Amino acid sequence: MLSRIQLVVANLFLFIFTVNFAFGGAVSGAVFGHWTLSQSPYIVTGESYVPADRQLFIEAGVQVRFTAGASLTVYGILIANGTYQQTIEFSGYYGSTWDGLRFQNSNFTSNLLNYVIVRNANTPLVVQLSTLQVTNSSFEGLSTGLTLVRSVVQINSCNITIRGSYGIGMYSVESDVYFHNNVLDVQSSGFAQNAIGFQINSGSPNIQFNIITINATSTATGFILQNQNVGLIKRNLVKLYSQLENSGLELSDVAANVQIHHNTFRSMINGSSFNGVLIYTCRNVDLRNNIFWGRGLGIGRQILSGVVFWNYNVVYGFTENYLNGTAGPNDINSDPLLDEQTYYPTINSPVINAGDPTLPYDPDGTVADIGAFYYSFTKIETRDVFNPERFDFYCYPNPFNSSVQFRFHVSTKPVHLTIYNSIGQSVFSATYNRFNEMVSTSWTPHLKVSGIYIVELASEDFVIRRSLIYLK
Repeated sequence: MLSRIQLVVANLFLFIFTVNFAFGGAVSGAVFGHWTLSQSPYIVTGESYVPADRQLFIEAGVQVRFTAGASLTVYGILIANGTYQQTIEFSGYYGSTWDGLRFQNSNFTSNLLNYVIVRNANTPLVVQLSTLQVTNSSFEGLSTGLTLVRSVVQINSCNITIRGSYGIGMYSVESDVYFHNNVLDVQSSGFAQNAIGFQINSGSPNIQFNIITINATSTATGFILQNQNVGLIKRNLVKLYSQLENSGLELSDVAANVQIHHNTFRSMINGSSFNGVLIYTCRNVDLRNNIFWGRGLGIGRQILSGVVFWNYNVVYGFTENYLNGTAGPNDINSDPLLDEQTYYPTINSPVINAGDPTLPYDPDGTVADIGAFYYSFTKIETRDVFNPERFDFYCYPNPFNSSVQFRFHVSTKPVHLTIYNSIGQSVFSATYNRFNEMVSTSWTPHLKVSGIYIVELASEDFVIRRSLIYLK
């Protein structure tokens, strides 16, 4: 007969086993069908895969745990469609390290990761010869965040974080990549290790409106572009934190159809060397309206071989601004006077309206500013009851990581406050009609992704728009 202690131990073991495996249970090998919230969590114990002729649909709120070294490879179709209230989470079982999600020969446009969190993986996402759409998701890795090979991938409004001895945010080979409105944070902690934001070889990259932070014990590099015939790198903020050496752009065998416009590259550590852009064997690659902002050491632009179409750039804060070549006729070699918190131009900045007038104008209707962010001249239709010189619209703090405060005055007509995400969808709106009062209100973006938002204050007499930067 079992003693009371033995019964307690037996029941405790049964309880632990039930909590861990009784719902979705332990899975391995071929997986397909429908994973439901009621059966969550699912425990992946080995190399699992979705067969080429099958589909796996994962409900919002499902948790998938992977034992050490386990992985999920998709040959068929994976649809993981969460919501901002109920995300889908893929993570290591009790914090164990696993091998990530893989798409292999899965050329299906229905592949979707939406409101998905991937944690504790060596490489969170590998896509080879596949098609995938990723939105509103978060990836945490230990080496490379995203590996893309000969694939078509859209990544929008995501957070990618790499923490390891050596880190690459995205490694792409011969892929068509649409990478917009994301926050990429790469930190290498090993001794004398490098960190790279993007390493792209061939393909067609379209990389816009991203906030990129690179931290390394040796060299921190924003972009490495190789063998590139077409691509658009536009309106990205790149912050480089190596105490030894920083590199904004390294271009090798890049052609004229590659456009690199409106980016801001900033060396963040006083005393560190910064090489703004290094050019090898390029063929008229197009660089305009960019800011390369150093800390007093390094070379702004170095051409080792090839030809570059270069004009309307800011090169400032280097030992030598140009090596093997001359400045563009409309370059600026003075302090860009950006706000060091937001990287928007301050009111006396020389970059305001100083960009190439043949490129698209800024959203406020003025000639493009140089750099990733523009100074907003309020676009107003003035009527008899409105004096724009007396109107103040405060947004503070900006950037923000919790909530942002708004302060404005309502005179004799209703005022509408609307906040839009990066693709123009309204995420908040309110109307204020208590006249002749100062309004103080706030917005907290619960479960929203980091990135750039637009706040619009509108009445019959005016429209004012400001950019907001939300950093989790």
